[in-house]
Order: sequence, then structure tokens, then C-alpha cells
Amino acid sequence: MTFIVSLAGLIIGFFAWEHTGSFFAVCALFALVSFCAVMKLVFKKRINLTLLFAAVSFCIGVISYGAAVAGGELDGYIDRYCTVTGRIAELPERSGDNFRYVIDARSVKYGDNTEEIKENIIITAPAEFEFNDTVTAEGFIKAMNPAMNEFGFDAQRYYKSLGISYKLYSETVSEAPEPIRSYLPSTFALSVKNEILKLVYDISEGDNAAVFAAVLTGERGGISDELEDELLKSGGYRFLYYAFLFIFVISLLLELLSEKLPRKARTYIFIAAVLLVGVFNSDKPVFVKSCLYAAAAVFIRSRTGFVYRPDILCSVIGAMLISNPLLIYNSGFVMSVTSGAMLLIFGDAVKERLKFIKNGYIRSTAAVSLICSVGLMPLAAYYFNIFSPYSMLTVFLYMAANIIIWICFFPAAFMIKLFGAAPVLSQLLSLALSSYTLLPKLILKLPFSYVYLPSPNILIVLIFAAAALTVYLKLRGKKYRYSLICASALAAVFAITQIPRINTAEITFVNVGQGDGAVVSVPYKNTILIDGGGGASYSDYDPGHEIFVPYLIKHGHTNIDAAFVSHFHQDHVQGIIAAVQELDIHALFVPDSLDGSQYRIELEEAAEKAGTDIYYITEDTRVKFDGGLIADITVPDERTRMSDDENDTSLLINVTFGETGCLFTGDMTDFAEKSLLLKRKVPQAEILKVAHHGSSSSTSAGFVSAVDPDISVISLGADNSYGFPNERVLENLSGTDVYRTDINGDITVIADKEKIKKVKTFR
Repeated sequence: MTFIVSLAGLIIGFFAWEHTGSFFAVCALFALVSFCAVMKLVFKKRINLTLLFAAVSFCIGVISYGAAVAGGELDGYIDRYCTVTGRIAELPERSGDNFRYVIDARSVKYGDNTEEIKENIIITAPAEFEFNDTVTAEGFIKAMNPAMNEFGFDAQRYYKSLGISYKLYSETVSEAPEPIRSYLPSTFALSVKNEILKLVYDISEGDNAAVFAAVLTGERGGISDELEDELLKSGGYRFLYYAFLFIFVISLLLELLSEKLPRKARTYIFIAAVLLVGVFNSDKPVFVKSCLYAAAAVFIRSRTGFVYRPDILCSVIGAMLISNPLLIYNSGFVMSVTSGAMLLIFGDAVKERLKFIKNGYIRSTAAVSLICSVGLMPLAAYYFNIFSPYSMLTVFLYMAANIIIWICFFPAAFMIKLFGAAPVLSQLLSLALSSYTLLPKLILKLPFSYVYLPSPNILIVLIFAAAALTVYLKLRGKKYRYSLICASALAAVFAITQIPRINTAEITFVNVGQGDGAVVSVPYKNTILIDGGGGASYSDYDPGHEIFVPYLIKHGHTNIDAAFVSHFHQDHVQGIIAAVQELDIHALFVPDSLDGSQYRIELEEAAEKAGTDIYYITEDTRVKFDGGLIADITVPDERTRMSDDENDTSLLINVTFGETGCLFTGDMTDFAEKSLLLKRKVPQAEILKVAHHGSSSSTSAGFVSAVDPDISVISLGADNSYGFPNERVLENLSGTDVYRTDINGDITVIADKEKIKKVKTFR
């Protein structure tokens, strides 16, 4: 129990520093030390060792986390044009027309000054180089991007957990005159993987080669977006994650051997297996540390007779987190640790309940599959937001496929190289590949093939943990009354926290970068979308697909009453197209303009395929929803339609909830605003979505005066090249509370039918 409590103290120390800063963490540390001193010196009480260990672990957590998030050697060079020289330290990945390299940088030059450094940096460049090449790259050094919104991908934390803090895009990368040598085991391991990848792509291609590469080396970069999406939805993608795969395989191996070999033999097989995994994956520090700590802990247990397995697990996790606290934000680490813990806690009890399966091997495999599938559901919801009920059954096929690939690939490659063919082995490999390339397609044709899950908050996680503890105690035949009461109480607290949301409207302006995307919801009643963000003509990156739709899924907005499109520009409509393709949208309300334009056609095709009704708005229209939302749509008048600016095709959409209104203006210019003012069609609203991202061509003083908003929201990208928002626009909005997605991130306005109650921002 001491190790478990100590691990909890360590993690609390991490979060104390993360969420309150160093001052509070130091104060908490001082309070703990003072408490222990007072109890000992004043009250002459014996200090509880478990509490003392927890306090010490908290201190270690605070100190180690503070050290982990401290700045790096290149902080002073951020946003400066520099020349970086270093060795390509990981296998290159292709990213569109470019290549992505992780560079072990040894020097940086800015102007006439050159400094020796030791930092990892990601370089993206069109030039192609090999692993272990020494290169020189020029470009602006950038910090990794933090999360753009709640539950969004935090590149800064994730890459920091991998030891990478900076990135650089370079058009000019060249081979350095003096090579940098590395004789580390990780270099050897990567060289072996590099040769395997060359062999894979020499005898196969496309997704077949990508699956071989993922199973044999853990490199998933070559998998097409289409196959990746199918594997995620069908539950097969996790078997291409090395951390999960090896935890699963080693656990299954031990389960299968448990009936055949004595404990001592199983112990040494486990140690040998994890060390072998560590050697092959020595390029991944997380793997190496976990394997070494696990092997050492099991060895010590075997020599000392220390058999309380939860404490062994906690000691391994604690040692890894002390060495790298940011692993707490690494999805692979968290899921592998959780799966290991679940197998440890529930393994014997679940196998006992599966005794109706006569075959011991099948029973063990089913137990491991059931535990990993159900036990990891909250994490699957948090990280991937998707669950396939069929994944508990397909585990047998995926594991068989992996074993076939491991056994048959290299003999088949040898025969193909030598004789030009390997008929039998090729057939076996084709069968194995079908588990990854054909099985997902078949599963997705079945009813209820997958469900989207919203990301759980901390309260939901605690409810699940208390419920899991209740199940564990019941399976063990122990008293579970208090854990059941705890789970029920937490569920009641969750229900109580939802009561204030009833009969309120939540208007969220999603941070989609340089674009517009908003969600208006009356919790448990209605959800509507107003635009959905999108990319730019010069880039393939689509924030609508990559940010807006994941935001909807993570917040549980998968059944949507209606989506409104202000106009058919890319940065407004791409997210709606993606939402129609991925989610259940009942109706679309769009302008009848720009007939034949690319994104109008794409939206119409997506709606037809999804069976979504499209309503073309040609006159002023009111749309009412059962939950109390009303959308009043004003179309451009005859004068505005004479404008040669496509932004003036924007619909004016006023969404009201009782007496509270939010006016969405699309990208309309001051030309359209004047027409609305002349016709007295400008509604008063408490919230104004500022037109065209704060451009100087919109948001005239007269228009702002007519709307008379209390709050103004500008949706725009950080450091955009357009110079938005314009100073004149900000001056016109000076009488309102101005919020900006580039500064505040997601902006949520909560209102009842009488007034605005609260404004929440991500930053």
C-alpha cells in the first residue's frame, strides 16, 4: 500500500506544479513538512510512514516536474532565423511532399555567433536524407504548439515527453561536411529497423507495406488516412501500437505458460522477454526504461520473495515518472500502464468467470482481450473517442495475423529475393494482411460497428474507477459496500453538476485557427452548428476535419439538429463537410449562391451520401427548435447581390434563446452592412461574431452601434499573415468586451433566456 500511496503523492505533485505553479507547490510542500514536524515535536505522535512517503513523493513530484518543464537551450532562438547542424536520430517520415526528421542538434548559428547545444528538434523539409545522416538546416526555430482547445492535441506536452521541444521548417537542408557519429544501442536498433523497412518496401507497397512496417518495427507513418480511419473505428489500430502490443503479447504469453511452467521459469521468461523488447526498441527511451524497471522489479521479487504485485507495478511506474514526469501526458505510456494494471488486478478473477471456456489457451486470450477492451474504455474515449463492440472478438484474428507476419515475413522475403517467389508463405502473409486491410471494411458494414464516445471529465473517470473497484471486490468475494456507495455518490454529484446546465444555452466559438466555427447547444435538447472552419488554398491542412469535428466528438455533439453555412468559402465550410461525413446531421441550411463552386459541390455530395436534407435559403427565414433556440436568417438583398466580393454572399444568422441573441455575420463586408442598415434589418444582439476575422473591410462603427453588443468575438488564427484584427475594428468594438480565439482559445458564452451568465475561455 505504501508504494501505491507514494505514486499518488508523486502524481499529485505533478498536477500541483502544472495547475498552480511553483509558489503554491512550494507552500504545499512547506505545509506538509510543518505538519509532520508539529505532530512529532509538539504532540509527540509517531509519524505515519505511509503519509511520510506520500509527502516525500509529493516533493519529488514537484521538483521533477518543475525541472522537466524548464526551458531548453534553444529558447533564446525561438522565432529567429538560424542554422542548425545535427544528426538524423530517428527514422525519417514522409509527410505529404515533405520529409519529417528528428535531429539530434549539436550546434546552432545565429548571425555570426555559433553555440554548441544538445537538443532534439523536428525539421520538416522537401529534401530526402537517410537515417544517421548529418545535416545542416536553415529556418525559423519555433516552439511546439500548445493545445488549441479543451481535449485538443497538445503537441507541446506530447513532444516534450519524447524529449523534443522545437521545430523548424527548412527549404535549404544540406549534408554537413563533418559527420556526427553515434555508437549508442539506439542507433544500432534504428539501423536494424531501417534495413527492415527497406526490405519491406522492396518486396511490397502501399498499405500492405505499411502494415508490415508497423507490425515489424512499430513505424505507422506509411499507413494511408483511409486505412487508419477504418482501423480506428473497427478497433484494430491499437494492435499497431507497440506499447499496447507488447504488453498484450507478454501478458498473454505468461497466461498461456502459467499452466505449463513453474513460477521460477515463468519469471525468467518474463525478464528475458522484456529485456529483448527493450533492446529492439532501444531507440524509444520509454520502452527501455519500462523494460529495465519491470525486469529489475520482477527479479528483485523473485530473489526476495516480495510478492505484492500492485506495489511492484507502482514502483516501476513511479521510477519512470520521476525520470520523465511528462510521460503522464503520453497516451502510449498511460494506456500500456493501465492495461498492465488491469491485467494484474482483474486477470485471475476474470479467468475464473470464464471457466465455461474449456480450452485454457482460448480462455486466457479471451480474458486478456476482455480486460484490455473494457478496462481501457475510458482511456479509449479520452484519447480516441471511439469504441467498437466487435474489438473484443477480433483480437484473436489480429493476434494471429501479427504472429504470422513475425514468423513468415523474413523467410518469405529471403525466398522472394533468392527465387523470385514464395507461394505458400506469401499466401499466409496475404491472409494475415487481410485482418488489417479487409476485416475493418467488413466490420464497418455491420450494425453498431462503432460508437463515438465523448471525452470523460475527471468526475466520470472517478465514477468508472469506483465502479471498477466495486467489480474487483465483488469478484474477489470481498465487501464492496463502501466502494458501491462511493460510486453512487460520485454519480449523484455528476447528476447535480448537470442541473445548472438545464434551460441554458452554450455558445462556443471553436478555435479553428484562421476560420469560423461555432457550436450552439441547449444541453440534452438541441445542438446546431454555424460554420465549421477549414483550411487555406495554399495548404492541405484542414482544421475543419482536424480540429472542429474532433471537438464535436470529444464534447458529445454527434447528433446534430442542424448546420448553418454562412457562405461557401473554404475556411467556413470544410468543417461542415467533414461533420456531415462523420456525424449525424439532420438538416443543412445554406445560401443559394456560388453555384458550381468546389466546396458547394463537395457539401452537396456529402449530404446526398449521408442522407442529410439541404435547405437553400433564398429569402429571410426563421428556423425554430424544440429546445428554445430560434435562428433568424437574413439573405443578401438585391443591392448586396450586386457586389463582386464573394464575402457578401454571407447569410446573416441571428440565433436567439429567449431574450439573449448572438449575431453571426460570416465574412460580410461594410458594403453588405450598409445595405442592412439602410433596410433597418440589423438586429440587436448581446453577442456579435465579428465579420471576416476582424478585417478592415468589415465591422463599421455604424453596424456595431446598431447591433449594440455586450460581447464581441473575433475568430482568427494566431500570427496570421493578414494582420487581423485591424486596429480600426478594435476601436469600433472598444465599447464591448472583446474576445479573440487567437488569444483566448475556445470561447464559450453561457446564457439563460434572460441574460448572459458567464463567459469561459480555454486560455
